[in-house]
Amino acid sequence: MNGSGENFCHAASLGLSHTIIIQTVVFLTNTLNIIGSIAAILQNSIIIWTVRKHLELHQPSFVLLACLAFADLLSGSTSQPSWVAYRLAEYYQMWRVACCSYTIFKLSNLWHYVSFLTLTIITIDRFLALHYHLRYMEMVTIPRVLVAYGMIWITSIALLVPTFTNDYALTAIVLLTASFLCFIIILMCYYQIYKITRRHHRQIRNQDSTHSMAHHKSRMIKIKKSSTTYLLVTMVLFVSVFPVIAYFVSYIVIGYKGFVVWFLDVSVALWLLTTAINPMVYFWRMTELRRAVKMEMKRSLRRNNNIIDPGNHRSSRQSSHQSKTRKETWNDKSTQKNHPS
Repeated sequence: MNGSGENFCHAASLGLSHTIIIQTVVFLTNTLNIIGSIAAILQNSIIIWTVRKHLELHQPSFVLLACLAFADLLSGSTSQPSWVAYRLAEYYQMWRVACCSYTIFKLSNLWHYVSFLTLTIITIDRFLALHYHLRYMEMVTIPRVLVAYGMIWITSIALLVPTFTNDYALTAIVLLTASFLCFIIILMCYYQIYKITRRHHRQIRNQDSTHSMAHHKSRMIKIKKSSTTYLLVTMVLFVSVFPVIAYFVSYIVIGYKGFVVWFLDVSVALWLLTTAINPMVYFWRMTELRRAVKMEMKRSLRRNNNIIDPGNHRSSRQSSHQSKTRKETWNDKSTQKNHPS
């Protein structure tokens, strides 16, 4: 890299080796990032749109799901495109573009912090739903959820500040501390969820199968299933972070050379792919969400068809009205025959 590139951006000073292996890895990971970006934008947009339109999903748990999908939507629309632009600009030695793209990528880390903290809040919400199942609707409301989401954004912005100091030790300490605390909270919540579900299962099994107990059992199964869904999302997140951690360790020990150069692109691609995987887990595990998406899609298509071809809609209504009129006339004639004056 020439000296002019180093003046623009600290990240561009790493450079990109033009070996066949690295070029192939960069091409494949960029392709994966583009596909993942499109999938993340489409899927998370559908989730947010469905939660907003479908009245039955206007619940704190689904509002939190929409908040998580919103963070993933922002990530899919900025993180992956900016990383692809950064790598391409670096390859073609367009240092100013590379610097701008990498700066956008660093800023887009904010969405990942928001996503991780939102996932932590969702885990707490699932614990509260089981532990305070009778008072849950009073304790957890949509306005309180939105306030908590606002606090998540403030905390995430505070966590992002060390990233722009170029003090990697401080950045690592802050992020590792925050990640460790979130991990401990998530672990404790899921342990308590496991204990509560085990205890409720024993209580239900030992009691009579009344209507109220059947309703309680159904609700417990629903909460347990949603908790398992978010546990899968959490596991996907942690699995995707491991390659990034492995890259940083390799970079510190070996330096930016050898396999570390192409391993950076692989770790980033796997990390960013979670924004497209998460909605797939929601659609797979959440029957209520899947049903709501289908209903809203059908309503939207029906509404669009009426807008595109209103003449057919009016003719169908007129035909229906004429059919109804003929039926009423036929019924009147039958009545007169059966009851002559």
